[in-house]
Amino acid sequence: MKNKNLFSREIQEVIATIGKGKNLPSVGANGKYNPKSGVLYVAGFTRDIEQNSLILPKNSEEVGVTNIDKARLKFPFVVIGIKVFQDVNANSVENIKEIDLTTYTGSDPAILNGELTIDQDGVLENLPILPLSKPDAQDSQNSVYAVSPFVIREDKVFRITPDFAGQPKKETFFRVELHGYHLQPDATV
Repeated sequence: MKNKNLFSREIQEVIATIGKGKNLPSVGANGKYNPKSGVLYVAGFTRDIEQNSLILPKNSEEVGVTNIDKARLKFPFVVIGIKVFQDVNANSVENIKEIDLTTYTGSDPAILNGELTIDQDGVLENLPILPLSKPDAQDSQNSVYAVSPFVIREDKVFRITPDFAGQPKKETFFRVELHGYHLQPDATV
């Protein structure tokens, strides 16, 4: 993410002018936010996907599995990039927390040729998975796919839904990361 400080200033200026509306954050403390960079993620095996959704309102935050609690966020989150990891050779690993994302090998064509939809009271983003999933994890720091920024609002359920191009291998490991900024109320005002 180049020009991180420049983007942070720009997003602060834009957010200060945003009012309530569909898919927009509500007003923070005195109408101001303190953006904090972060990554939201959800991981698992394709065999465990329920209702074609990667996160469900029953899913609690768990280190290494998801940092999204019950498909809701405490603060609005501006998504500026998405990354998808997958590993068809992780089936021998029972504990998701033991998977090393820097050494993953292989990919599932059913996943690569599918699409990923992020939805909250309407579609926020719908993208093919291939550009989101680079086969070489060694370049993982630079392989986040930039998207037009969009906001996932706080205290409202949202979904991350894959639409695979066929039946994926049940033992395939996946991890979806949303890169961006938490819009925390600015306590200094």
